[in-house]
Amino acid sequence: MVDASTANYGATGNVICGGCTEALHGRSAPEKDRRFTLAFVRIITCISALAEGYDISLINTILPRLKDAFFPNTWQVACFVSSFHLFMGCGALCGSSVADVLGRRLALVFVNALLVVGAAGMIVAVDFWTVLAARALQGTAVGFGFVCVGLYLAEVVPAHSRGFFVTLETVFLNVGMALAPVVVYLLSFTIYVHNWRLAVALAALPPSICVTMVWKLPESPRWLRLAGREAEARNSMQLVCDDAEVAETFKFNVEPTARWTDVLCPHTTSLRRAMLIGMGLAMYQMLGGVAVLLQYSTTILGREFSHRDAVLGSSIMVGAKLAAACTAAGIVDEIGRRRMLLGSTTAMAVSFGSLALAFFFSAGYWIKVALFACITMSFTFGLGTAAYAVLVEVFASPYRAKATALAFAVSRWSSSLTTAVFPMADESFGTTACWLYFCVVNATAWLFVYTFVPETGGYKLEEIEDAIASHANSFETTTGSGEAKRSL
Repeated sequence: MVDASTANYGATGNVICGGCTEALHGRSAPEKDRRFTLAFVRIITCISALAEGYDISLINTILPRLKDAFFPNTWQVACFVSSFHLFMGCGALCGSSVADVLGRRLALVFVNALLVVGAAGMIVAVDFWTVLAARALQGTAVGFGFVCVGLYLAEVVPAHSRGFFVTLETVFLNVGMALAPVVVYLLSFTIYVHNWRLAVALAALPPSICVTMVWKLPESPRWLRLAGREAEARNSMQLVCDDAEVAETFKFNVEPTARWTDVLCPHTTSLRRAMLIGMGLAMYQMLGGVAVLLQYSTTILGREFSHRDAVLGSSIMVGAKLAAACTAAGIVDEIGRRRMLLGSTTAMAVSFGSLALAFFFSAGYWIKVALFACITMSFTFGLGTAAYAVLVEVFASPYRAKATALAFAVSRWSSSLTTAVFPMADESFGTTACWLYFCVVNATAWLFVYTFVPETGGYKLEEIEDAIASHANSFETTTGSGEAKRSL
């Protein structure tokens, strides 16, 4: 173990890696030690993602108890539920700035500390305003985490496994979402009248672990380069990448961290194209209808079937989504982001069209449940996994933190808009018409991906920037590792 005070090693921290000495003497750590370091990175980021997913899903299961305790009026329920998504977007925007100023690793500490504080606030809440403030803080932390964890993984993990690591975050986000209802169900058998507070207390456990262990992670070498700390950046990268990738990466020059005005008013063709790709994918993620199913599936099924059957159908839908996330994590680097996105949007358009027919002809319970599951699986195979990988890869290093944060905020605010409008549209035009609308939206999403979104898998982040700058309307390059030429 190398002491943190060693020259040119201050930013990598006291990393758990037996090969740190090798990295400090101008060459990469041995392969087994690089794998060990990457495994530790994977564990910590997955725990953080699980905590975020648990917080997202928990309120849906304890809302009746909270309503009895704190929400005598309907507007209070609406305010409480919607505040989470609102502050998720705000947290993403704030998180990018902190990640740029303090570094990716310290930003991860801040994310998990906020999750702990938010859970503590929920536990001790005594009235509507305190529970609302705590929930808003949780939303801020989750939004912060979506951006910071994705940024960290994109900038630390080697190019050949970057997609797997980023999509694995989505897998554990879904694990956390599936775990929350199970915990609440088991706690319902206790005699403690406020057992929902126990469920909230458990939400503080995973981020508490992360706060204590994040310090053992290497700092992002890309952020270190942006900060002008070239020697520390090389040392940090040598802990996780081989000598060839380190050498290739350091051939590229770095630019200072961009300002918000540079992101909002892009001045180069490559940046304008990257912003179009990022913002477009972010909007189509949530405008395509999956958010409606995740929020209203039980209500929709409950109109025709018993409440128990409706809950069962929603559980099957969420379980299918989790299974798809696990599968997608293993294939995203093999199949490629672009192909997965094209397949995802195609399958969602077909599934929503089929769902419209099923509702029009009053199909049976299992057909509707199966189509609900098909939609969530189709989403997860591309828009729910590969899209996140593209979002953290397509932006150049000086713009990545702020642009990724803006994209995530756009995605969350699109989700809020869709879920707010759906009940009124459903009442005015009917459920079948809504499904047809989402079919059309996903068809346009396919056109968008086909026209604008390049393949980003297998390329170093610096190569992606260069390729977009060189080809405004096409993406055709050869990877630095000597792979075959790709025409996109």
